[in-house]
Amino acid sequence: MTAPIQVTTPEVPRTPPVAEPAWLSAARWVVERHAFATVHVPTGQRVPTPDEIYDLTEDEASLLGRPTRTTKDLTVLDATTASLLVQVWDALSENNRVIFAEFNIIKAVNVAWKLVK
Repeated sequence: MTAPIQVTTPEVPRTPPVAEPAWLSAARWVVERHAFATVHVPTGQRVPTPDEIYDLTEDEASLLGRPTRTTKDLTVLDATTASLLVQVWDALSENNRVIFAEFNIIKAVNVAWKLVK
């Protein structure tokens, strides 16, 4: 009787998953709640609603680290656009996610609408 043949495959190095940009977590928040959110464009962070700000403890408020915001730095993210961003992100390959993650929310929305046309 002969010994079974053992085939070994070399380990393929995998790229680590791309960290989701802050605007994507804001988009996921909007999709989950079927709502809209105000987003700080330079950082991509969702701006807490007044009710959320009042409910924060002092420790949570200090961790929030609100950047100085002016009206021109804010945009409103509606549920349709948020759903678009989430679906496009989920459909992208890891290589394309690296590129897409570098965009601010305005550019990401513009590119995503072009991709679905």
